[in-house]
Amino acid sequence: MPHIDNTNKPSILLLYHFFFPDDVASASHMYQLAQELTQRGWQVTVLTTNRYCREPQRRIPQKEENVQGIHIIRLPRPAWNQASPLQRMMNSAWVITGWLLKLVRMQSFDVILVGSDPAFAPLIIPGALFCKKATILSHWCFDLYPEVAMADSGVQMPTSIVALLQRLMGRSYRAAHLIADLGSCMRRRLAAYNHGAQEATLVPWALVEPDALTPPNPELRKSMFGDAAFGLLYSGTLGRAHDYEIFLKLARLLRHRSPHIRLCFAARGNKVAELKRALTPEDTNIALMDFVAESMLEQHLNAADMHMISLNKEWNGLVVPSKFFGSLATGKPVIYAGPADSSIACLLREHEIGLYIDEKSLEDVVAKLDYLSTNSSAINLLQKNSFEVYKSSFSKKIIVDKWDRVLRQLISDTHSSK
Repeated sequence: MPHIDNTNKPSILLLYHFFFPDDVASASHMYQLAQELTQRGWQVTVLTTNRYCREPQRRIPQKEENVQGIHIIRLPRPAWNQASPLQRMMNSAWVITGWLLKLVRMQSFDVILVGSDPAFAPLIIPGALFCKKATILSHWCFDLYPEVAMADSGVQMPTSIVALLQRLMGRSYRAAHLIADLGSCMRRRLAAYNHGAQEATLVPWALVEPDALTPPNPELRKSMFGDAAFGLLYSGTLGRAHDYEIFLKLARLLRHRSPHIRLCFAARGNKVAELKRALTPEDTNIALMDFVAESMLEQHLNAADMHMISLNKEWNGLVVPSKFFGSLATGKPVIYAGPADSSIACLLREHEIGLYIDEKSLEDVVAKLDYLSTNSSAINLLQKNSFEVYKSSFSKKIIVDKWDRVLRQLISDTHSSK
C-alpha cells in the first residue's frame, strides 16, 4: 500500500442503517469499508442506529464508541420490524429524519457516503447539500429506489405515488456528486434520472476471502451432499428477488440422468417455506440446511463444487446478488438463472466462470454438469479460473482501492476548481 500522509487525513461520514456488531451482509460490507478506509489514512465516522436488522427487539447499548479507529454514533430507533413493509417505511422515515437532525449539529466532512438502507436513504442528500456538510456527497447504490420498493411490495402502486417517489429520488440522485452502481444494468436504470453525478461501478466484495483454493471439509460436505460425487449449493437469501423453480427442474432431470449429483439449499428468506412446500418425497437429491453464520461461511461455501444463483427478471438492474462474489472468492463457478442481459450473465460470458440456465438451456446444462462431475481436470480448471477472476477484479482490496482513488480525486478536483 502506498505511503499516506496522515497529517492531513480526509474525513468521511458513512450513513447506514445497520453496522457493527450486526452481522447482516450489508452491515458487514460497510464495517469492512470503514476499516479499510481507516487503514488507508481516512478519518472515518459512522452514523447508524441502535437496532439489529434480524432482531429488532435487541438494542446495541453504546450510543457512541470508537472501534478500530472508527467513530460510531448510534441514534435510537423503535423496534419496528424490517420484515413488515409498513414498519420498514416507518423505520426509513424515522431514521432519515433523525440523521438529518443530527447532521445539522455535526461538523462538516470531506465526504458523506450514503448507502441504500434504510429504504430511500438518499433522500438525505439534498438536506446535507443545503447544510453544506460535505465537499462530496456520494451514494453506494446496493438497491435502486423507488424501484426496489415497488418490486418488493408485490402490490401495484398508484401511478401518482410512483411518480412522486421518482421525482423525490431523482432530486436526491441529482444532488449527489458520485453514484456507485453494482453493474451496467443498474447504471442504465440510474441514467434515466439524468443525475449528472460521476459514475463508478463498485461491487460488494466477498465477506470471506480465502488466500488459496483448499479441499472441502469431508464431514461438512457429507452432511450437505451425502455420498454424492458432485454438489451444487444455493447459499444465502431466497426472497422475492430470487427463483428456485428452475433449479427444482434441474434437480429432477439430474435425479434420473446423473444421480451422483446432489443439490443443497442453505437459505433464509420469504421463499424458503414455498420451496419446502414444492418438494416431494421423490426429490431425494435435494437437501435443505439452515442458513449459516459468517464464522462458518468459508467452509460452508467451499464444501460444494458449484454454486447456484438466481435473479428474477423484474429485479434486473435493481440489485445484484452479493452471493455471486462470495462464490467466486472461494473458487466456485456458478450456475446462474436470471435475465440474459443482466450484469452477472454478462460476467459469466466475459470470464467463463460458470453456466447460464433457463428453460431453453436446461438440457444443455444437465449435459455439461454430467461432464464436469466426471472430469476432475475440467472442474478444477473452472474453479481455478473463478478464483483468479475474483482476485484480479472483485476482491476487497481492488474495490476499496478504487473507492480511495475515486473519492480522493473528487476532493482534489473540487478544491482545485475553487
